[in-house]
Amino acid sequence: MHLILYFNGTGNEWDSFSGGMDYVTNPDVKTIVVKGCRNKEVCNTQLFPNLPAFAKRFTTKLFKKNASQLTLASSDLSKLKIGIVKSDPDLDTNDPITGITLCGYSRGAVTCFNVAKELNTLAPNILVNIVANQPVPGNCYQGPGTNAASVADCSNLKNIRNVTVILGAYTGKTSKGEKDVIHRCFYSQIIPKLPSSNVKRDLIVIPKQHHDDPLPYVPSGTKHLHMQIANYLSKDNYVTPEAAQRKEGEAAASYGKPDNIIFPRAESLQSFFGLKRDEVYRHVDKLHPTGLLREGMGFNQSESLIEWWKKHDRSASRFSTQLTKDLAKQITTTNKNDQASLIALFNEADKWLILKDGSPSSRYYQVTAL
Repeated sequence: MHLILYFNGTGNEWDSFSGGMDYVTNPDVKTIVVKGCRNKEVCNTQLFPNLPAFAKRFTTKLFKKNASQLTLASSDLSKLKIGIVKSDPDLDTNDPITGITLCGYSRGAVTCFNVAKELNTLAPNILVNIVANQPVPGNCYQGPGTNAASVADCSNLKNIRNVTVILGAYTGKTSKGEKDVIHRCFYSQIIPKLPSSNVKRDLIVIPKQHHDDPLPYVPSGTKHLHMQIANYLSKDNYVTPEAAQRKEGEAAASYGKPDNIIFPRAESLQSFFGLKRDEVYRHVDKLHPTGLLREGMGFNQSESLIEWWKKHDRSASRFSTQLTKDLAKQITTTNKNDQASLIALFNEADKWLILKDGSPSSRYYQVTAL
């Protein structure tokens, strides 16, 4: 059995997840949905919920370890009193669990990492996928005893296989365009430190100015979450490639009015635990119609490529490496109306990005936009 565990956000007492599960038809995949931390069976509060303590109680009550096998401790999940709001009716306590996908929204997304830590102790041989949709720990700082600190470092977990973190590019503004000071302080999202090897990591940044953004054209984090779950399960043949592709299409279609969506500048974003704001733009959602273009980086058809480059090069470092000089030279000889000339330039730009990956170059986004 492959088990999917979904953890709702703070105030969600209902199941807002299962409606998108139409891509799972394999009977070996089972689903359990857990209420938000405000529920009395979870943390019984929304102010200072103890997510690590709940994760420990949750895994202790839900699972049973027999030698190397992990199973469910009970088929009557309601009596466990751990906030389970919905589950598949045919759960079998004799069916060994071969893999687990942890997914959730907001503080539920943070809970995924807490549960992964508990599972790493209980059954490190069971591989875990994590899909965290806008993980907000609810802290304004990452100090000892906070929910942010509890998952800040997951680098020692040997059981993690795939991780996706879906971030909203929050500016902390309300739907009326006003700055929300509380939002900018307490709704910072977290990107935990993960093992350096054997973990497939994906970071998706969607244009969302507020955690509970009500605007109709804002892309759906939930649809992106289902897209990633479907992608992970399809690699293990639990979901068909066609179904996974369909979920990707649904995530792309959630961009209702692409002309109205512009990624905000890095300096206007809220801070992130574990990620510098200007690094966010390396991970913008590929499904966004203009996802790789920051505001102001568009190309005017009347200008030449070298004019475009020089215009944006003014804000970059004064000193160029030889790699950058070679790229600039290639731009001066590129004919924007000639396909072969453009391909040669793009190959040079690809080489630049590969060699500069992870460096603090002030031109990184400029070359990405190119």
